[in-house]
Amino acid sequence: MSRSSMREKNSLVVSKFFTLKGLRELLDSQAGFLMALPALVFAVLFVFYPLAQMFYLSLFRWNFVSPNMVFVGLDNFTRMFLNDQVYLRSLLNVILLAGQSSAIQIPIGVALATIILRYRRVGGLFWAIIFLPYVVSSVAVSLIWTWMYNPYFGSVNVFLRAVGLGFLARPWLGDINTALIAIFGTVNWIYIGLTTTMTIATLRSIPPSIFESARIDGLSGFQEFRKITLPLLKELIVVLVIIDIAGAFKFFDLIWVMTQGGPSDSTHVTTTWLYRAAFRASEPGYGSAIGVTVFIFSFVIVQLLIKFTRSRLTR
Repeated sequence: MSRSSMREKNSLVVSKFFTLKGLRELLDSQAGFLMALPALVFAVLFVFYPLAQMFYLSLFRWNFVSPNMVFVGLDNFTRMFLNDQVYLRSLLNVILLAGQSSAIQIPIGVALATIILRYRRVGGLFWAIIFLPYVVSSVAVSLIWTWMYNPYFGSVNVFLRAVGLGFLARPWLGDINTALIAIFGTVNWIYIGLTTTMTIATLRSIPPSIFESARIDGLSGFQEFRKITLPLLKELIVVLVIIDIAGAFKFFDLIWVMTQGGPSDSTHVTTTWLYRAAFRASEPGYGSAIGVTVFIFSFVIVQLLIKFTRSRLTR
């Protein structure tokens, strides 16, 4: 663009400020940008800048105190994958957490949603009960379950002893063989309510005429579920799987309150190990490197899942 044309454009913009009509046109043309500006500023300050800072710090060794940061290149990543067994175990725990969440919460949530919609009189109360753990503070829920798993007076062991299964009583969170299973039980107890609620919302959006036609055609309840309900829930199931995967990579508070990654670092996930490395061991560079891998893994997995789902749905 020549200087003369630029001057003409600038003078046109400036002249609009001196007429009411011109000012209105200028504001209308910039309205979309102005409305998005606060969100854009927020994203830059609290998403993109911290993300860039994390990538930058992952290339250095620092201890929060020293005024100098030592550039180490990819040494933090080499250490992570070749020498840090706890990090590799935390990755496995993330995979197990996401897998069991999808395998347990989705089938149970779909079944509960179907039952609630079929028995509406008592369904509303039952729905409120199972959704309540999700809306309660996760820290409070974690503390409650920590007390319930107490080996001496916890309700889990008290119940087992009361029904003659005392041989199964154990320190659930203190045993390396059961700590992760106990955490999974708490996670499912919290999030099944969310899965059920999302399924109910989806089922309510389906036209009732579809199910009425199925009943007229003589389909049984199971056939109706298998041939109509389940295919219509396919997109929701994909969304729930994505939520489970993304949630597993950023899961922190419940595990930190219940076990802090113990016993013997057996229940760490990537976020708890990141926190331990960055703030307990005063290695923000190494912690940032862990954060980089968490971001990359979760982003790639979710994108591949979305792409796979779109290809299946468009067939």
